[in-house]
Amino acid sequence: MELQEVKQKLSELENRIATREKEMEEDRVLIRYLQGYVAGVDSLLNQN
Repeated sequence: MELQEVKQKLSELENRIATREKEMEEDRVLIRYLQGYVAGVDSLLNQN
């Protein structure tokens, strides 16, 4: 494998990691939102 091929593969792997990290952060935001929603609905249902 030539150095240029190694550099290209490294770049591809770095981009994949960056994409996954971004997706994970988006998932964390959605999880926090849904946890808040569930807690709010649960609280309303338990008031009766």
